[in-house]
Amino acid sequence: MAVNLVWHAVWAYTDANGKLLQYPEQAADFIANSLPAGPDGTARPDPNDLKSRIANNFSVPTGATVALRLVSSGQCAAVYS
Repeated sequence: MAVNLVWHAVWAYTDANGKLLQYPEQAADFIANSLPAGPDGTARPDPNDLKSRIANNFSVPTGATVALRLVSSGQCAAVYS
């Protein structure tokens, strides 16, 4: 069963060729599904779920995709889901 945890994500936008678009990086904290723990026992976010939650809460430029730049555990007062 997937466990939802809070993750701090930093992302940018890329075009269809994977080239970064000229938009500033953005950051926010999200509740997202976790993948099974890795060999060292640490939890990891499901990147597809995290990208979907970013796109559901923030405007994505037309034709662009979300490119995760950094993901870490988050402790915050406000969180997106």
